[in-house]
Amino acid sequence: MTRGNARPADPAPGTRPAQATARRGVLYRNGLALVVNSGVSSLLGSAYWILAARTATPATVGAATALVAALTALSTLAQFSFGGAFATFLPGAGASARRLVLIGYGVATGASLLLGTVFVLVIPRMSPALAVLGRPSAAIGFTLAVVLWSIFSLQDSVLTGLRAALWVPIENVAYSATKLAVLAALAAGGQSGALSLFGSWALPPVVFIAAVSWLLWTRLLPPSRPTGGRAAGETLGGTTEMFRFLSGDAVGMLFAQVATTFLPVLVVVRMGSTAGGAFGIAWMLTVSVDLITIGMGISLTVEGAQPGANVDALHTAVLRRVLPVVAAVGAAGIAAAPAILKIFGTTYAEQATTLLRLLLLGGMARAVTVLAVCAARARRQAGRIVVLQAIPAMIITVGVWQFAQPLGLPGVGLAWVAGQSVTAMIAIMLSRPALRVRLNSGHNTSNHNGGGHNDGGHNDGGHNSDVAVPASVTAESITTEKRGAFMRMAGRDRAWIGRRHIMLAGPADMPDVAAVRVAAEQLFTMKPGHRLFRTLDPSSTRWRPTPTAEIRRHCVTMIVPMDDPDPDDLTGHIERLYASAVPTLPFQLYVGRRYAALSIAHCLGDGWLSTNAFPDLLRAGLDGDPPVALTRDETVLPLLRALIHFCGRDPRRLLAMLRGPRPSGPPAAPPRSRRAAGGPPPASTARAPAATSTTTTSTAATSTAAPSRPAAPALAVVARHSPVSTLADIREWRDAHAPGSTSAAVMFAAARVAFDRCGLGTPASAGLFTLVDNRRFLPADANVAGNFAVGLRMFPVDPVDPVAISRALRETVASGRPLATLCLIAARGYRRRLPSAAPPRAGVHPPPHPCLVLNHLGRVPRFERLGWVDGPPGTDPGTDTPQLYSASTPGDNDVISVKFVELRGALSITAAFHPASFSRAAVAAAIGLLCTDPLDLLTSPGPAGTDTSPEPGPAPTSEPTSEPTSEPTSEPTSEPTSEAVPGPAASGADR
Repeated sequence: MTRGNARPADPAPGTRPAQATARRGVLYRNGLALVVNSGVSSLLGSAYWILAARTATPATVGAATALVAALTALSTLAQFSFGGAFATFLPGAGASARRLVLIGYGVATGASLLLGTVFVLVIPRMSPALAVLGRPSAAIGFTLAVVLWSIFSLQDSVLTGLRAALWVPIENVAYSATKLAVLAALAAGGQSGALSLFGSWALPPVVFIAAVSWLLWTRLLPPSRPTGGRAAGETLGGTTEMFRFLSGDAVGMLFAQVATTFLPVLVVVRMGSTAGGAFGIAWMLTVSVDLITIGMGISLTVEGAQPGANVDALHTAVLRRVLPVVAAVGAAGIAAAPAILKIFGTTYAEQATTLLRLLLLGGMARAVTVLAVCAARARRQAGRIVVLQAIPAMIITVGVWQFAQPLGLPGVGLAWVAGQSVTAMIAIMLSRPALRVRLNSGHNTSNHNGGGHNDGGHNDGGHNSDVAVPASVTAESITTEKRGAFMRMAGRDRAWIGRRHIMLAGPADMPDVAAVRVAAEQLFTMKPGHRLFRTLDPSSTRWRPTPTAEIRRHCVTMIVPMDDPDPDDLTGHIERLYASAVPTLPFQLYVGRRYAALSIAHCLGDGWLSTNAFPDLLRAGLDGDPPVALTRDETVLPLLRALIHFCGRDPRRLLAMLRGPRPSGPPAAPPRSRRAAGGPPPASTARAPAATSTTTTSTAATSTAAPSRPAAPALAVVARHSPVSTLADIREWRDAHAPGSTSAAVMFAAARVAFDRCGLGTPASAGLFTLVDNRRFLPADANVAGNFAVGLRMFPVDPVDPVAISRALRETVASGRPLATLCLIAARGYRRRLPSAAPPRAGVHPPPHPCLVLNHLGRVPRFERLGWVDGPPGTDPGTDTPQLYSASTPGDNDVISVKFVELRGALSITAAFHPASFSRAAVAAAIGLLCTDPLDLLTSPGPAGTDTSPEPGPAPTSEPTSEPTSEPTSEPTSEPTSEAVPGPAASGADR
């Protein structure tokens, strides 16, 4: 099942090296453009301050420096970190980019007016050096200058976020040249006061704001869509994630301004304007060097925010190139500090030589911190951003206040070095595991063959059992967690205790078992708390996390080799895996040469976890890359968040949900099905005895008087796959004969007819039972790996009409019934200590009719990236590959769980049921009809095994009200298709 706001799929594995190379090329190109911008702007800026120092007194230069620093600091605060948000969110914003830019401009304008007004009202009373702002004209001009500078600064971030950074140096070089020309004109006219210097700095942006705005709105920003929704490939995902990031990044930015932009103001307030003038010149030179790192860091954020980007690799690549440059420039600056300062005047060389050397030394350490912050911004790790910017702010502020007066300007430099050095060491510690993997990627530090186990010759066929373990997979770098601790199982997971899910995929080129184990250990290194590394406490409803010391043994037990099954006995292999499952091991992966299987306890997670972890571990084993996609943090309190997200839009939805999750019952008299003109009558109107299929005679007992059969706890499975043209035929028929319906609805209707023809019909009064994924009610950035889907019974007007089925499903989802049902399941699950033990039974009476549980998993794009291979010679090329079968424990004796999976244009259909309840031959005949020609079931008259007309009386008692009865949904499809239902009611079952 899919959600409409799923993120785009990762790129195909074959394209990764080329895409990584191209992305690094764009990273270096845009970063170089920003560095060139910084270098040229710094040279012109130096010329500006040289001219200012030659034409004005140090006190005037100090006051002007403080005004410029205040302008920059207030502007940065007013931007509320929208500059970082543009770099992070614009790469995936698509047609929402204009809205995002306008929001940023509007917020920055309002905040600039507010902050500028407060500043001009307060600061003249605190510092005599800035008393010039006490005049009304100067105060108004300064406030408007803050607004202009905010928009001017944000434009650079917009250009960079749109990967058009080549325009940034053109704009800024032109601005710097204009600024220098204005200053020269003012100096020639005898205007050399602090306000004159400030005016030459703040007035030229007006021209460039107009020019860049024209460029953005006419050339670079994509046009907005006239209708709502989000196009494929957009990852903006609404305002919730963006404003959460902004709130954290804004706090970090506030600390960053205290440690950088406000530092000249602090020096002027603490030491006076004369010392502030000397500090301003040294600070300007230091910032010029710092712009090299900032330019490459912004490019790192933009490229790291692209879908599928490897932020660790990009971060390491930038570090390798930036640190030597910054170190070389800093060392040259330290050696030539006196000569550089003499250009500005002898007074500056006498006062600020030691200060400049200390500032350049601290700038080398600051380069590490800046790049770490930019990498965290690409990952949207707001908490890390706050930490890395709060630490230097506190150290530098306290150090300047304590040492500025007793030690003078060298005391300010010492505080700067201390703050930046401590923060750089912390940044290295936080980034050490990722950096170690990349920096040592070319060095084989250790070998691993499955923890000392020999996999019995499973190393040939292109595989290598001696898989190199990255340096991060060591005892020193693995995060230590509480040993022996237990975790409480969520109530929505407890309802599934005792049930299991089996998936079988193949034929494909599978990795070596040892390589998959290494991938699992890498996952543990990156995310030790991942739910795959848990075992089930057999005495209670608790999880036991695997300690670090036991992880290798756990991976050996969790990932095991298997012999490839006979292609003609795949269902038998699934049944044997189900029977041999280890109850306390919730996740077990079996890897063969051409087939792989997954056995997962349903209480660990639903189909979303299976269709993510299963292919990702196999793909990681094949590629040798860590399974980074599985490291996303799980959403805290997802059920509460889903309720708030769904009901917050319209509080009346909560009242509708409180009326109860159960449907009111079947309609009194369903009208005739909607059919194409000239089509046959509905299958439900034909009454006939059980018919024989083309290959198998139905022997299903349909009477309550039938003799009882021996109880069989084993799972019975029937599985087949369709020709590759089936999906295309279904969509073509749907568009022509059932507009407004979905492919899933077509298959659901065909399934009802197929089972009816084979003697396993369900009366219309029983309704339609399907699975609904509640992830659709969560924001786009949410991640829920546990059980979050429920089984619901609906009552379409005609259960064999795809249009009626689609309409009923939309209405069910829009009513919030899936959320209400999940709330009941979770509440009752918390009261459940252990799964109820069923009393021993001598036999099982066949039910009067089956309860069909229909589950359409939709497309599974992560499985499509496996290396599928053709079947044996002589087989039909249209039906031999691929095969992905999925079977779960049926919830009750009368349940037949039918699952549909779309894979590479074909349908894989699996039916799971209790063998004591229904005839395997009858179920196989029904699945055969579905795979052979599902459209023929809906377009041609045929015999029916049971009456599907409405019956009087209440709905069947098998409807779930406290716990689900079948396996939930699969991963949300990342690429919406024409079958997806638009709007908040979209469902994977609606496909």
